[in-house]
Amino acid sequence: MDGTELIRWLHRLRVWLDRSRRSAPFDTVRFHEPPFGDAYLTFDAASNSTAASFNENRVYLCGTQDSLSAEGLERLVRLFEDRGIKRFFVWLSPGPDASIAHDWLVAAGFSKVAWTRYPTLVARDLAERQVVSDLTIREVNPEDVRQARDALGEALWTDYVVTAGQPGFHHFMAFDGSRPVATAALALFEGVGYLAFASTEPGSRCRGAQQALIARRFKEARRLGCDLLVSETLTMLPHSMANLQRLGFVEAHEKRVYAWDT
Repeated sequence: MDGTELIRWLHRLRVWLDRSRRSAPFDTVRFHEPPFGDAYLTFDAASNSTAASFNENRVYLCGTQDSLSAEGLERLVRLFEDRGIKRFFVWLSPGPDASIAHDWLVAAGFSKVAWTRYPTLVARDLAERQVVSDLTIREVNPEDVRQARDALGEALWTDYVVTAGQPGFHHFMAFDGSRPVATAALALFEGVGYLAFASTEPGSRCRGAQQALIARRFKEARRLGCDLLVSETLTMLPHSMANLQRLGFVEAHEKRVYAWDT
């Protein structure tokens, strides 16, 4: 899978993840035509976070793929305005004439998120990783996830819970004795593994939980026949970035993220 194929795969993955991780229906629109380009939109009137990663009102673009135009971009903005949504984000992946798409976004009134980067990382060598930790890692089922609510509290993310047991998902936890302290999942989509939903309860950080969970997912990915693992993070999360890089992930590309806030 080369860089262009990876970007298109991630676009398809996003649609699949959104269908899988939601506990209730929400609005989406997908275009493959001018003047909208290869655009995937999600709408959630109840979501209004100023942080792009927590705001569910989004536009995903791959440069000007499939003939995106400035006029098409303006019409995409109106789709949010017509729903009364005043804050949303555009996630621009590298693609044809991405710099031109950047200029259109800025000219239209979007502001680029500057306080963090949004890199995509890949690992092509899935040989076993050796990680030292006093925690126990094991795969868990939906019942295990339900029973972990009290111990993990806010570290038990909704997306992790609702995807437990769904086809294509493999869920793992790190345990201190019998007490769960961290979570992570492996999603298998079109033969490629994607690392998702990593979280550690605050009192158990800096104990190697996430490195051990990454190593365990390498093992599972090999068992499932994967030859590529993909992960996404933010540079404002240095421990997440470092954990991935220590275990062989390298940066493949970066999404640029732009805010619309009226």
